[in-house]
Amino acid sequence: MAPYLVNAEGRKYRYQRKVPHTIRWCWKSPVIIISLQTSVQREAAKMVQSIDSKIERIFTDCKLGFLGISESRAKIEAVLRGGSDSGELTLQEISKNYEDQYGKKWNNKGRQEFWKAINVIIQHVGNRPPRLIDDNLMAQVRDKILHSKEDMKLTTVNKYLSRISAVFKFAMALKIITHNPCTLIKFPVTKNDKLQAQYRPYSDNDVKSLLEMMLVKSDFKDWQPYMYWLPLLGAFTGARLGDLGDLKKDNIEQRKGIWIINISNKKTGGLPRAVPIHSRLIWLGFLKWIDTLGDGQKLFNLTQRKDNGEYDYKWYYFAQRLFIEDEQKSFHSWRKTISSRLNDAGITATWRADLLGHERKTDGETDKSYTINTDIKSLKNAIEKLEYPSVNWEAVKS
Repeated sequence: MAPYLVNAEGRKYRYQRKVPHTIRWCWKSPVIIISLQTSVQREAAKMVQSIDSKIERIFTDCKLGFLGISESRAKIEAVLRGGSDSGELTLQEISKNYEDQYGKKWNNKGRQEFWKAINVIIQHVGNRPPRLIDDNLMAQVRDKILHSKEDMKLTTVNKYLSRISAVFKFAMALKIITHNPCTLIKFPVTKNDKLQAQYRPYSDNDVKSLLEMMLVKSDFKDWQPYMYWLPLLGAFTGARLGDLGDLKKDNIEQRKGIWIINISNKKTGGLPRAVPIHSRLIWLGFLKWIDTLGDGQKLFNLTQRKDNGEYDYKWYYFAQRLFIEDEQKSFHSWRKTISSRLNDAGITATWRADLLGHERKTDGETDKSYTINTDIKSLKNAIEKLEYPSVNWEAVKS
């Protein structure tokens, strides 16, 4: 009798020349005897390694309850006949097909975040066919991801689940599976949780990266003026990107001898507010650039999304991610940054509210307004307290 090759689990593979396949099955002590159609031991060893990895996966699925005994037996027999153990696409293969179909318009950041989520899921469930992934398993994965890092946020976990859920929906459309195991397992997140997770102020190093390195024109393939001025306006006005995108040349004017920007409050529906132009912006040439524009012309030629009409500022996120990986920091972080720095500089909550377009938080009902009640000269003095000492402004100006 020809010798056996025995793996770590005790399963035996006999290699002998041109003898029909034979299978002997015992679940408590699995023993499999097959003909490998070769008399060369080295060649047989390679064949056994390939077969064993496939069978090992089937045994694991059976032990976990994803496969029944009869189904496992059929799959093993298919492997021993030289075929595939399942013929099913794995999670990684389906994700690649999803990328091929829908990822043509993705930027590098979007593609990177997609595969980051997929790889995190595969790390916990293995690269198995989606049919073997159910609601309970995904719920366990969700909890493992949440506790894998101490500072992991619910919204971040939900982002991972959203991306893998899209892949499962794709698999359903292909009739590979009939149920999406991510449908009901997302963490419930309140509006306050979202805001707290989404917006954090920039640090000194963040500001230096954004205003000193990111604004170099040569770093942008298709450079536009808004790529230079919008981050600077965000840093010295705290205005929302949508409100800055709506600005026209007519919104820049003098009031009491002070240059101001009339900024709308489109989100809140309040009246426009007058924000004094910081001397640093004037020194950088903002007013000179404004003079080059025609009367009534919009300051920035920003593209708008077709679905909701909001301005597209993926260019900002893409550039920001080159320096800042924290997903809780975005263009809106300038508002948090300014509010924090003006507070540290001793500027009152009332004046901060007038500059940022917030509702005044006082006991007097007459002060609870979105309009500017503070004298423009006082606001000018307040905004001039805003400094970013970590930035080399000569480099920004050049």
